[in-house]
Amino acid sequence: MASLPDLAADDNREVKQATDDRAIQSFNIQFPVEIWAMIVREVCDPLTEEEMLCYAESFLSLIRGKIREDSDIRQLDTQAILRVALTCHTFAKVALPILFQTLEILKSPMLPPVRQISALTSPLPECLGFKQHVYGDFVRFASLDFRLGVHASTILSNCRNLSHLFLFVNSPRSGWSTIISQIQSLVALRIITYTTLSVNGQSLELTFPNLELLGLEIRKFYPWGTERWNLPKLKRLAILCDGDHTRIQEFLSCHGRNLETLKLSFAHGCTGIPFYRVLLPSQVESLCPRLTHLKIPHLMHLLYFKHETIHRGITILTLPHIQWNESMAWASMDNLRSALENLHRVLFPSLKQIYCPWDSPSSAAHPRPSELPSKIRPWFVELLAEWDRTDIKFLWIETNEGMPL
Repeated sequence: MASLPDLAADDNREVKQATDDRAIQSFNIQFPVEIWAMIVREVCDPLTEEEMLCYAESFLSLIRGKIREDSDIRQLDTQAILRVALTCHTFAKVALPILFQTLEILKSPMLPPVRQISALTSPLPECLGFKQHVYGDFVRFASLDFRLGVHASTILSNCRNLSHLFLFVNSPRSGWSTIISQIQSLVALRIITYTTLSVNGQSLELTFPNLELLGLEIRKFYPWGTERWNLPKLKRLAILCDGDHTRIQEFLSCHGRNLETLKLSFAHGCTGIPFYRVLLPSQVESLCPRLTHLKIPHLMHLLYFKHETIHRGITILTLPHIQWNESMAWASMDNLRSALENLHRVLFPSLKQIYCPWDSPSSAAHPRPSELPSKIRPWFVELLAEWDRTDIKFLWIETNEGMPL
């Protein structure tokens, strides 16, 4: 049992801790920015301002890397960045761009985002060296639902330095095209729509001079409306559509020359369309001569690959999702086995990496790659050994974990 002196000492420590906590809270609340700047200079001496700035940038990068989908964590990180911004003018120049770099307005689309619009259109303080700029100039990543209508247009018109944009387009008449075609800094664009992107049956003439990554999800049997788009720097393309091979070929004939990565997916109900109907093997290399990474939409499409080279430049192939209870039947599917064996021998002679998403490893029924050799058929283990001998890596896409032999 603790003695009275010990208990008294514990009480004193608790009182002192409570006093210290109150002092810290008062310290945080009462000191103005100028006093903070003096304290930082005094405490950090003999560090130079450049060294302090470098440390602040490292700290903010660490915080940014820890941001997750959880709103509480995001709020906590936002508050930490805000504290850095309020420390001194020098830190504010670093922290403010990070604080405003990401914008997401996808929830409650019928409610006007008054607060966000007010913040984005507010002028930046000239005392920090920002002249004739608004806070929206800091936004680099944005996700918007164009059911916001004119509000979405207002937001985008004040985010003139966007590099990455995700849009949900509910109507071709919503005015999205006029706004984003004026954002010259876009390097990545993803659009989801349940309608066409054309207006009154006419494709819009749009130019994206710096766009390198494009994701199109057109989930209905409508014309795409992309026939007159100009994409001179497009390198990575992901398409989810109804599987209309004519439209895919027309798009690639216009924009496939510089493509390095191509991902094809089909909307629900279209997975039965064979890959050879979408792109004949002889067309892939001619339409996309610089292609190095291809993702096929469905495993069964491998059945339609004939014994001819599809592309001599592809080094990375991503296979679709595999459920291992289905893979047990592979041994009885001679055609599929032959197609897998011919991936590097014939179809893609420069192949170096094969990525494949497995079922979740958390379930005992869904083994991790390290557990798979004992659970799959011998012919596939032999194929893995052959890939290993030819320096082809077979990787689990979620972690880049290879399958040991």
